[in-house]
Amino acid sequence: MSLDQIKQKLEKELNSGNLLIGKKVLGLSGIEGQFEQLLNTKKIKLTQVKNIQLKDLQISFSGKTTLFNIPSLEIFFILKEINNKIQLTFTADLVSSWKFKKTKPQPPAALRNSDSSLDNNLLEPLFTQLTIEKPTFIFSTYIYQHDVFNLQIKKGLSFVWVVDDSDPLNISAFAAPLKVKDSKLLFSTDLPGEIQFGTITFKQLRLDLSSRLSLDLPPSDSSLSIKGVLTAGTLVMDVEGRLEADDFNMMLSGEFRNMSINGFAALKHLTGINNLGSFLPQKLKAASDLTLKEIKFGFNPLSGTVTTVGLGISAIKEWSILPGLFEIKNILFLSEVKYPLDVDKRKVNIMIRGIMKIAGGDVGVTALMPDYSVYGELLAQQTIKLRRFIQEFAPGVQNVPQLDIDQLGFRIDPTGNVYSMQMGIASDWTIDLGVTNMVARQLFFNFSSSNGSFEGEIKGVFGLAGSDFLLTSKIPEFSISASLVNDQTISLKELFKELLKDHHAVLGKLPALNISEPKLSVTPKSGEFEFVGACHDTWNFPLGIASLDLTDISLRIKRTKISATKKQITADIKGRFSLDSTTFDMNVEKYGDANDWKFTAQIKENSPIDLTTFLTNFMPAGISLPAEMASLKIKEVELTMDLGTQDLSVKAKTVSQINFAALGSVKATDIEFQIKKKAHNSSKYYWRLKVSGQMNLANGFALQGALECYDDEQGTGFMFTPEMSTPIKIPLPLPQYKGEDICLNLMLGPLAIAGKNNKINFKAGVTVGFVNIPEFFDNIIADDITAAFEANEKAFSLVLDRVFEDAEFQIPPI
Repeated sequence: MSLDQIKQKLEKELNSGNLLIGKKVLGLSGIEGQFEQLLNTKKIKLTQVKNIQLKDLQISFSGKTTLFNIPSLEIFFILKEINNKIQLTFTADLVSSWKFKKTKPQPPAALRNSDSSLDNNLLEPLFTQLTIEKPTFIFSTYIYQHDVFNLQIKKGLSFVWVVDDSDPLNISAFAAPLKVKDSKLLFSTDLPGEIQFGTITFKQLRLDLSSRLSLDLPPSDSSLSIKGVLTAGTLVMDVEGRLEADDFNMMLSGEFRNMSINGFAALKHLTGINNLGSFLPQKLKAASDLTLKEIKFGFNPLSGTVTTVGLGISAIKEWSILPGLFEIKNILFLSEVKYPLDVDKRKVNIMIRGIMKIAGGDVGVTALMPDYSVYGELLAQQTIKLRRFIQEFAPGVQNVPQLDIDQLGFRIDPTGNVYSMQMGIASDWTIDLGVTNMVARQLFFNFSSSNGSFEGEIKGVFGLAGSDFLLTSKIPEFSISASLVNDQTISLKELFKELLKDHHAVLGKLPALNISEPKLSVTPKSGEFEFVGACHDTWNFPLGIASLDLTDISLRIKRTKISATKKQITADIKGRFSLDSTTFDMNVEKYGDANDWKFTAQIKENSPIDLTTFLTNFMPAGISLPAEMASLKIKEVELTMDLGTQDLSVKAKTVSQINFAALGSVKATDIEFQIKKKAHNSSKYYWRLKVSGQMNLANGFALQGALECYDDEQGTGFMFTPEMSTPIKIPLPLPQYKGEDICLNLMLGPLAIAGKNNKINFKAGVTVGFVNIPEFFDNIIADDITAAFEANEKAFSLVLDRVFEDAEFQIPPI
């Protein structure tokens, strides 16, 4: 329906100045505020309707009706088209000419039945105002809620608002001009006279009240503002703010246009305190260039007392805290004086606010009396650099990561030279570990200082091998220590995949084992790290020849700096395994730059184990030891195997007797066994077995030495290398000298008997000396005469050396 059609319909409905109007009648699609519900259910009857105008694309007309139980309420209607929809708004002026009821007002039923019912001391002034011929004004914050709150500012300055409790919609009396506009009830009036509270006076006051209207409820959501002039001693200031009720007290909150004050003493008539500055820190007591920016004034109108004076005062003076570190600017003093005019009840609270620079960022600060410890936080949209922060507060600290801080909270104790800060880090911390990058996130930095010494740490989270770690990094080193979140475990397979990418070439397919209680330490600058952990499951460990069930496993992976430009990753796996009821401690170690892995094992217990049984688990096929070794028992075993080449070395102790048909027997004490591949891709192995101990020859002669059997690059054979620890003393068939025999000292060694490729070689050295010979011969014959013997299948040779002291010669070989 167009505006023309609506105008024609309204004129058709108009009958002698009367008009029924409703949503259905007009076919409207939008009606302002609460009147939509009203026009949906009934029509409004208008009287004294004058001409209906269509001008500037809107229809306007006025008339009188009954609304909110107010008779002859004049309403002004406007209909306009917005977005192809016709919308209706209207305004009503409530000009009161009604008389007050001559009955004492009663609070609503809900209030009368509650413990908080108002007593006669509050209701009596209201009743008095309602029964006088020309009532003065009482203003009230009670508009809707279930308590009647009538508030007397000063006798003769009142505005009253009464709700009939039998009909919540019946506003029974008004004492001043009211307006209804945009679903709100408005009241505005000037108040004559003054309001006096001790040394404080309010005058030239004007009240403005606004309340929301609803068809279902009494007026609600009120706000009451006030304007006027406040004087306190020499202070004269314009007041503009809101009035709020709190337990029969009124609070006036207002702002001022930078009112200059020459020192705190100028506020004594307002606060009741001769010098408010006496409560401030020493460096701020004499602040004089002050500006009053805001005030809160609380009072109890029933008792005529001032309950609170709150002031916001800015100062030009700067406050230097811990000189050289913190300086607060843009200082604002927020003071609250409770009961300022009552010396016995007076209580002072002061808060200092301002702005401080930390590492180039703006930080809002707050200090509270009496100790004025300073608290603060980084202002919104500000960031600072961790590196710059450390340069300012911990000079000399090196290796600071380049991270951005977007949250900062702190506390400073100026008297104790102590401060602490908590910071949220916006950026991630990426650390190069060589084989992977560690990205730390959700970072927080805590920093504290006391009497010049400082400490700090970064905390956060990072992911490794599919698990989350909590990290801690302390200054000044910024080294990192980390452990798993909430006692989780980490996969051995995923860990090796991330930190030891080439492990599978040697270790093969890893089992699905979990590492518990892992710890990680990192040096971010160098990228060095160490990971340690334990595994409580069994690891069937492949050695290429056999496999062992490892238990009690612990793990260590390290990246270390071996030169100025080079780093190396090593790994160390420790555990235990059992063979023939004997327990061994073992270790698997990655060493060197290449993918080199070494397996070592030691007998944990002293119980001996059969050599053949032991070597069967490690010795490749095709190697057969001499039959004499089959029953040899060993203990204190040390085994080393290169897992890449599978070269093997075994050292052990033994007390076994080994019998050799050709030579005699050996009472062994030590044994060494080695296996080495003949070529990288070969399945053939070299081997060498060495037994050390006492050699008992067939003729009863005993020598200490070593017997070796081997099959290596030189062929197959054996070697016997005995040693003689004491000389043999042989008397010579010569006359005695000075009553004693002349003797020959004979010392054999070195002596070697070797068999190789079915050939025997014999080598020996002999040292001869004389005992108790005459002085003449002693000066001529050398103390030691050496001889060397060598015999093989081709020749026999003898070489004498140093027979006489002053001459050396050799006897030609025989």
